[in-house]
Amino acid sequence: MTRRFISTQFLQPLTSLCLIAFLSVFITGCQTSSNALSGLYKDGLPGTTQWSVLPFVSHTNVPEDANIQLERMLVVQLPSHGIKNPEIYTPPGSDTLAPLDYTTASQWNRENSISFSINGEILEWETDPEGHFSIMMNLRVVDVVTGITVWDMNGFGKGRKGEDYYDVSRKLLVDLVKGIPVEKQK
Repeated sequence: MTRRFISTQFLQPLTSLCLIAFLSVFITGCQTSSNALSGLYKDGLPGTTQWSVLPFVSHTNVPEDANIQLERMLVVQLPSHGIKNPEIYTPPGSDTLAPLDYTTASQWNRENSISFSINGEILEWETDPEGHFSIMMNLRVVDVVTGITVWDMNGFGKGRKGEDYYDVSRKLLVDLVKGIPVEKQK
């Protein structure tokens, strides 16, 4: 009887491949869509209408400058995915982004003929003892007229040791924005 062993030359790439596959599944968010997409927006959300980006709501200790940076990253990503000219909501009389007041934001959206608003929630923001930054966030699209959430998705991103929060957050935002069902331009 002959015994065969798996060589380390084969085992190391296989382990790396399995790790990449696991992380791909782990990083990909869970998408939920309301029934609004099956009816009125069955071809996707119109990217050419007016969109706004509301301040991110943080459920963790996110530095204010990082919170603002996330909103700016989102605004930069949206046009490449079909959402033209999104506006950042800034509370009236404020130079910085204050905590989100949905009532005031909804009124501002209606006064500015905004059709859809995107808001984000930061659910996790931490660096573990080994130096791996991780972030979990939710993006939500709301039909301003009806107040119905027409799309939302959660996602999780974890960086390599020493990788900056900016890079990890940007990659996660890109993945989440790709999931927004925007109708294709004809």
